[in-house]
Amino acid sequence: MYGLSKRVLASLATMLVPISLMVGCGAESGNQVAVGASYCPPTTPAVKASSPADVMDPAPTAKPAAKPMKKSTAQASASTQSKPGAVVSSKPAAAKPGTVVSSKPVAATPSAADIAAKVIAQMADAPAYDAMVIKEETGKKDGKPYNNKIHILGVKNGRVKLDVLQHYKPANVGVKLGWVVGANTVTVRPAGALSFLTKDFPATDTQIVSPNGYAPTNVELYAIAKRLADPSYTFELIGKTTVGGAEVHILKVTCSGTNSLDPDIQFEHLGFDPITNQVKLWEFFGADAEKPIHRVTIEAFQTKDSIPDSQLKV
Repeated sequence: MYGLSKRVLASLATMLVPISLMVGCGAESGNQVAVGASYCPPTTPAVKASSPADVMDPAPTAKPAAKPMKKSTAQASASTQSKPGAVVSSKPAAAKPGTVVSSKPVAATPSAADIAAKVIAQMADAPAYDAMVIKEETGKKDGKPYNNKIHILGVKNGRVKLDVLQHYKPANVGVKLGWVVGANTVTVRPAGALSFLTKDFPATDTQIVSPNGYAPTNVELYAIAKRLADPSYTFELIGKTTVGGAEVHILKVTCSGTNSLDPDIQFEHLGFDPITNQVKLWEFFGADAEKPIHRVTIEAFQTKDSIPDSQLKV
């Protein structure tokens, strides 16, 4: 996720190749959600009102030649249809005397706030997780893309380990980072010949943060969940898209004050599986409402009961 300059890594060895790690997100074919993709708001099926009309026999004449026949059900139905342009009442027809009306309550549609609470809880309550993540970040100053792919292991209130699998600077592939959830220090192990060395850096060190200044400790699952649980953030269900061919519903996130991650953020999108509530997509936008500053697409995710300490060691 983030960059390490020659100045700092010189303390490790004079031959250290500078690394620049970025917690951005890159999109790959098959799992990419197109930048600026428009979301299709879910449609609410129209409610077809029913207002049955009684079918009456015509009044008999003084000397009816024959008993008139009642209209067939099909004819009665056709005769009660609304004419084009007519406003159909949505009021249900009154029940006939003697009809038993069910008192069973109809389940209320959950609000966006209720849905968001479940999605955030799914993130925050995971005992541990194993995720493969594609990240892409667009530089605010230069407009350039900074893409990478990382493997993340995390334990609630424990350690987080990050392995760089792909990077916009090939020399950074193989770099490992680790930290304790909630801490402000990141341990870095370089790739290549100096991989036997490790060094600790402040999480906000300019050589650790991403091109736009995001510390790795602030853009990880547990940190995201903690921030969005703050009451200053509100949610709106705005539609759906697809991630890796699967349907994902989108919550729009706005902050009533200044966004604590980045004051330039105008709103965020949180994409989740509507069945499991698992997060599949996270992105946020600045002044350009069409192109995200930062996007995270989760390729694979597993919730675990625990992860051995040996796997979390940097």
